[in-house]
Amino acid sequence: MNEPQGTTERRTVPRQTLALPVRIEMMSSSGGSPTVIEGLTRDVSCKGAYFWGRAAFEVGQRLRLAWSIPPELNRQLGLEIRCVAEVVRVDPAQPDKPGMGVAVRILHFETPQVTSWPDGSPQT
Repeated sequence: MNEPQGTTERRTVPRQTLALPVRIEMMSSSGGSPTVIEGLTRDVSCKGAYFWGRAAFEVGQRLRLAWSIPPELNRQLGLEIRCVAEVVRVDPAQPDKPGMGVAVRILHFETPQVTSWPDGSPQT
């Protein structure tokens, strides 16, 4: 990947290009209910992700993310991936993108939820 001049690639594991809907819970620092919005991933890895979302994100902000890996991308096993992440970079919105660009570092994963089994049956 070509990086802009003057920047250094800091990723330690490769990211996979995946455009998937992502549910974003913006955790409240006051302990109130989180704000929930929908976004779209651009790429993900086991250590981080980049997505677009229509909200005001801030570096250092903690988020809870959830996205579904469809069965056709995961050996016919549908999974919902959930994690807690920290915003490390925010890029301004661009006219051809669905909101601000947000890079996050994944702090920890929650237990994945099976959404469908290889035989096609839904999780009950």
